[in-house]
Amino acid sequence: MELGYSPLFLLGLVAGFNFIKEWEVTRYQLAREDGHKLYFRAAFWGLVVSAMSASLVLAFAYLYVSINHDQFFHPVIIMTELVLVTLVVSPITAYAFAKLLNIFANKLEHYYDALKENEFEYMLVTAMTTEFMVMITMDDNKVYVGWVYQVSDPAKAERKYFSIIPVMTGFRDEHRKVEFTTYYNELYQLTNDALAHLNIDHFAVVLPVQRLVSCRLFDADAYSRFERPGISESSP
Repeated sequence: MELGYSPLFLLGLVAGFNFIKEWEVTRYQLAREDGHKLYFRAAFWGLVVSAMSASLVLAFAYLYVSINHDQFFHPVIIMTELVLVTLVVSPITAYAFAKLLNIFANKLEHYYDALKENEFEYMLVTAMTTEFMVMITMDDNKVYVGWVYQVSDPAKAERKYFSIIPVMTGFRDEHRKVEFTTYYNELYQLTNDALAHLNIDHFAVVLPVQRLVSCRLFDADAYSRFERPGISESSP
């Protein structure tokens, strides 16, 4: 069975995929993009990278022929070899070209653009970069207030879990008002003494995204101003 030009075409796709996987402008779109869009995106950039690779190969070939001008090269053989060499080096060229372009790319801008497609991910990163805590309500009415433990990476598949370092935990009562029952500040202070074998990272709580009911930024000063004796914070 003849393979035809399929292997050559696949090399072009590999080159395109290598490029969009490394380039800051496109790499965040891969994990959450539809299959057919990803295929055409890789094919397009594969053509671009292959054209660039062909230019480089032609330049080296011209230099080689110029140095060995006394030798005879059949045009058909030369073109065939150039095409094969171009397709083989294209995946490598794609990686190098993407890294070069990343020097001039605004990584933070593209990072936030990708995050905006997921409000939850965007809030987690905003909380971490602005040093805000978040208030999390789960479907069992458990409430967590704490610091985001890790930033989101939109280049990966949509997360199933997220983690925080808790500062306060509690629950929502039958009126959807928050009652805090546990405070961690004193416990964290013990890590310098009685619990010296632990650090704050050991207290990270991993929560499933599917059980999330609400998530919002939390400021302790603002919360204390709204709080009244005998009245807890109401659910939004």
